[in-house]
Amino acid sequence: FAASEAVQLFIDRVRAVRQDYVLTAEEAHAVVAIVRHLDGIPLAIELGAARMGVLTPAKLLQRLPRRFEVLGGGQRDAASRHSTLRGAIDWSWNLLQPWEKSALAQCSVFKGGFMMEAAEEIIDLNDFPGPPWVLDVIQALRDKSLLRSYEPAGLPGELRFGLYESIAEYASEKLTGMGRSDAAHHRHAEFYVRMGEGEAEKIEGPDGIKTMRFLALESENLMAIHKRALFGS
Repeated sequence: FAASEAVQLFIDRVRAVRQDYVLTAEEAHAVVAIVRHLDGIPLAIELGAARMGVLTPAKLLQRLPRRFEVLGGGQRDAASRHSTLRGAIDWSWNLLQPWEKSALAQCSVFKGGFMMEAAEEIIDLNDFPGPPWVLDVIQALRDKSLLRSYEPAGLPGELRFGLYESIAEYASEKLTGMGRSDAAHHRHAEFYVRMGEGEAEKIEGPDGIKTMRFLALESENLMAIHKRALFGS
């Protein structure tokens, strides 16, 4: 793990503020967790490492739920738009077309990733002329590195999408600001309840194992729906 590029970048940047820093076995777990929560994004790692002049890795990790505050300092000589994590995401956001902003904000309702079919059902772009095709917009966001795509384990030939943690938090704030959070969460719940019921009927069939793997992939989306129904968030 210590040889990974993300961890090595963190260590190198820590040495800019603590020249004698050596990664110890006791701190290794926290450092790996930090770079994982920061999605390996170089800017976020550099900003986190800059905090190591006043924090230990464990204490930095504890503060990452408030990442936009914690990673708000940056290097003094950094360009203004890259001086904070929020500033960098703001810059990318401002380059998006209005329908891309709407789609990215709506993607924040997904937990643990999503398939294209879910995006096509849940993302509503009917406010825009056309309206834009969701597939095209998802591809544009993927090409701009605001969404990631990957092949899920156990389901070869499938493609899944997800938001980086920092972007997911930012996009969720934007969705709330647009006043569209409740409607998007309602569509999310309707789709996954319907999907879950349909897939559950297949568990006893010949594709039962594949169905179980698919439902496991969607467990975070299903749990988010139950949590929202119970607690309203």
